[in-house]
Amino acid sequence: MGIQAGLSLYSFKNSMETKVYENLNSQAGQIQNKLSGRFDQIGKYSELMAYNIGAMSRYDSDMLLGVIEKYIESDTLIIGAGFWFEPNAYQSNLKYYGPYKYKDDKGRIVMTWEYSNAEYDYFKEDWYKNALATKEKVVWSPPYEDIVTKMPMITSSSSITKAGKVVGVTTTDIDFKEFSDYIKSIKIGQEGYAFIVSEDGTYIAHKQQEKNLKEKITDDKDMNVKKLGTEIIKHKDKEIKVSRDQLFGADNFVTYVPIGNTGLHLVVIYPAEEAYRDLNKVIILNIGIFVVAVIILVLVLAWLFNWKISRPIEELTLGADFQLRQQQLNLKVRFTIIENDVNRSSKRRVNDSKLFPSPGNVEPIFFDNIIRG
Repeated sequence: MGIQAGLSLYSFKNSMETKVYENLNSQAGQIQNKLSGRFDQIGKYSELMAYNIGAMSRYDSDMLLGVIEKYIESDTLIIGAGFWFEPNAYQSNLKYYGPYKYKDDKGRIVMTWEYSNAEYDYFKEDWYKNALATKEKVVWSPPYEDIVTKMPMITSSSSITKAGKVVGVTTTDIDFKEFSDYIKSIKIGQEGYAFIVSEDGTYIAHKQQEKNLKEKITDDKDMNVKKLGTEIIKHKDKEIKVSRDQLFGADNFVTYVPIGNTGLHLVVIYPAEEAYRDLNKVIILNIGIFVVAVIILVLVLAWLFNWKISRPIEELTLGADFQLRQQQLNLKVRFTIIENDVNRSSKRRVNDSKLFPSPGNVEPIFFDNIIRG
């Protein structure tokens, strides 16, 4: 019974762990698909705007800025958008032309030309250079803090092509706070959580706010976490990875997967203690059932022993004792009878001796006495 119970618990534990892996894989896949879909949607804004500008026979900034405002109003994840021309591409005597609209800290959509100057020089920015260098329709920047708006953001960029020549770049920016709040709202079970790491391992949307945009998972003092960070940023394909290790101060399951072509990675942490909480309850329940079953078995065996073995032996012993006592009583009775017989015989002899004295006691009778008499 104990072996069977142990095998059952072992099998159940393996089944539970497999289920945990499957559930984490499924949940991470759902989150990945949702995030990838949102990033693709926002990237499409940049791509579509670049296509429309390239198709214009005459650039219409007012119309384009009106479209940008509609983008910002329609999507809470978008914080701003703009279009940026190569030197003299918009106008022959104009080196910088980059109108930008964004949502300020009060939620108002405002217009700025602060990027269109030599001081800012948007040509040197990664989001601009990467869009010109890539063959992809959309390229994403790592998270950064914008020096003009002072807001952290992630930028999608698309190159503008006109008559076969690249003439500029369009951008749509994701509100880092809005994105972080969404990631932090993800719950895995009761205590599980999610965060993002960038292409270089920078923490994004971690529940420990002090880590965000300031620390890298690849620089963590915990060697297990550091090793995990290296594995995460090297993982480029769409396969969801699930493992278990001592991470972030506890025994945790960890799931990670890239988010589209953004260079970002989704990381999901789920405590093993919570994962096995139900298993522990089942183990305790099974141990309780096993103990009760053993007690019942012992009681049944004791009853059977008493009924089938002990009681017959006791009855046999009592019967033998009774027979022995009967025999002793019969023997005593016989001894008593014999003793009484002996006593009666002795008395009889005594009486007989009085009636018939022994010859030694009879006075001899002589003939002369008879004659004399």
